[in-house]
Amino acid sequence: MEGGKASGGAEGRASPTVVGVFVVAAVIATAATCIAVRGRRPSAPPSPSARIAGQVRVVATGSDDGRKPFAAARPSSGASAAVDVVCGLDSRTAGRYASRIGAFRSIAGRRDLPPEDVSVLLGYVASTNDAMSAELVAGLKNEVLNLLRNQDPVPERLAGLMMDMVDSGDYDATTVDYCIQHLGAMWRDFATEGMRERARNVFVSAASCKGRPYAGTALYSLADEKDAPAEYREKLRRLTVAIACDPAANRLARISAMQLAARKGYAEVLKSARKTIAEPRPDAVLAMVSVGAIGSLGCAADIPALECLRESGGRRLEPAIDAALAKLGGGKMRFQQEKQRKGL
Repeated sequence: MEGGKASGGAEGRASPTVVGVFVVAAVIATAATCIAVRGRRPSAPPSPSARIAGQVRVVATGSDDGRKPFAAARPSSGASAAVDVVCGLDSRTAGRYASRIGAFRSIAGRRDLPPEDVSVLLGYVASTNDAMSAELVAGLKNEVLNLLRNQDPVPERLAGLMMDMVDSGDYDATTVDYCIQHLGAMWRDFATEGMRERARNVFVSAASCKGRPYAGTALYSLADEKDAPAEYREKLRRLTVAIACDPAANRLARISAMQLAARKGYAEVLKSARKTIAEPRPDAVLAMVSVGAIGSLGCAADIPALECLRESGGRRLEPAIDAALAKLGGGKMRFQQEKQRKGL
């Protein structure tokens, strides 16, 4: 089946994020759109308010931009009452998140939804208008995607629908990020090479959007393929380095790219990492991942710069600096300096 199910089941519900050992806590705290652990399902909405302009509005028979709202497009869905509420088809509850998430919870454990329910849920995921705010809609659609992926069998249309959504440019950054995460957990199980090839191209296209936070998510989805074709390994390297080294790239995407570069051994990012930690007041999280990259890819000549960073008051960076120094052979130097400082 094209929309094959990724491993994980109930265990696979994690908020989106970048997986760097030296910066996990800080990234989770400040970069909530970071990348989901592969094979897991994203859950809570990742702080979309910082990047979603306004709310999506809905009117009774049409919207301000001429598009009809989902409810008007489906006056009689044929689905169950709970699904109608989840999808905003019940005019009495369309603007009430509590009612809609409550209805969702009543069906969340189902793995055998009838075809009518599945069809309406797929239509809702693809819709672009809703009575609720964009951030609430993104979170609810993510829950619906989890539910659809848990169906047995997984709907055949699901994977293609999410790829269409990523490519379309019609959806907010959070919804696109969720789609990329779900695809990243599914795509290696697709039944045909044609679908896997399309997924690779979707990830490449999304990662090329350096100004969007989901570019980093796309990099990780692309990077998770073992034995990837050489063409895509080269594209992954080029895109990762380009984002990591571009000060104009989206901050969250850049953090993800710098971590991925360290993991993959892309030494081309060293110049940018060194420049970051030399700044008078560097971004704290970007500095952390830069320190980690230097520890993984640098050399003993980087030790003085790391020590200088510590002395400049980077207490929050100390764990990352210690880890980097240990990798570079600077752990002993630091211990000796501490002894001298204390007069031991």
